[in-house]
Amino acid sequence: MSAGSSEVGSPLGGGGVKPAVSMTCFLSCVALHSLVTGLILIAQPDALMEWAGWGGMRSPFFPAQGGVFHVLMVVLYGRAARRVRDRLLLIPYIVFVKVTAAVFLLSYYCFVEQIPLILASGLFDGGIAAVLAFARRPGRPAAARRIR
Repeated sequence: MSAGSSEVGSPLGGGGVKPAVSMTCFLSCVALHSLVTGLILIAQPDALMEWAGWGGMRSPFFPAQGGVFHVLMVVLYGRAARRVRDRLLLIPYIVFVKVTAAVFLLSYYCFVEQIPLILASGLFDGGIAAVLAFARRPGRPAAARRIR
């Protein structure tokens, strides 16, 4: 496997795994996570919300709004996962959204309310942004940087 071949390893898969397959799998997993998160935020089951640290008394509007946002993001992740030609345009936006979410969640955790799930969510979103940014970094061979 040469450095310029289409099978250059990816941070999303071992050597020999095509970057397109790895990125498609990674983005599909992100979409599934976002869908589940969104549906939970919309439904707000009491037992799960209490376990997550929000207690029984809460206004349902803002969590539900966040749930709708998560479900809408599934469309973006799905398009980036399925349409390789759109991926180069969508990945930078996805990184921007994930970094923004991570900064918001980590700031909220540090300065407003120390709910462990908020910290975990911020770290998870930051991790997704880091993986996607790493996959696009300029120092990688052109074939691996195409994020197919």
